[in-house]
Amino acid sequence: MKHQENEKQLPQMSLDEIKRVALHAGANYHFVSVQLNEMNYNHEIKKSIFGMVDSVNDRFMLVDDKKIMFDTVRSINLLR
Repeated sequence: MKHQENEKQLPQMSLDEIKRVALHAGANYHFVSVQLNEMNYNHEIKKSIFGMVDSVNDRFMLVDDKKIMFDTVRSINLLR
């Protein structure tokens, strides 16, 4: 799992859209970038998480074995 430098805050996605993208990525073996709704000590958005969606349920997804709760996700994007 890698982290990207110099994060730009992305628009907040709806929970339904986040789940839809996560399910699609998991089913089709796509890599994703996930931006969380978390700030660092300088009030900057934390770096995105990159990886493959291993599994999805109604509360969280596993991205490269890291558990990510859907209610903490700001944005998820497919990487192609």
